[in-house]
Amino acid sequence: MGNRIDEGELRNALRHSFPWDDIVTLGVTDSTNRVAMEMAENGAKHVTVVVADAQTAGRGLMGRR
Repeated sequence: MGNRIDEGELRNALRHSFPWDDIVTLGVTDSTNRVAMEMAENGAKHVTVVVADAQTAGRGLMGRR
């Protein structure tokens, strides 16, 4: 796989621009939306962002792959 998302670099780059409480980085997941929803249901902080190097079943706007 190509370059991995570096959580520290991402946090540093976004620290001053966005009001995110937590950033979760994953290598591969089926869907970052599914992970985020599951985390929300289990009490994740209000503004939690989930990013991944790759998604195997992710969907974009209007259900696009």
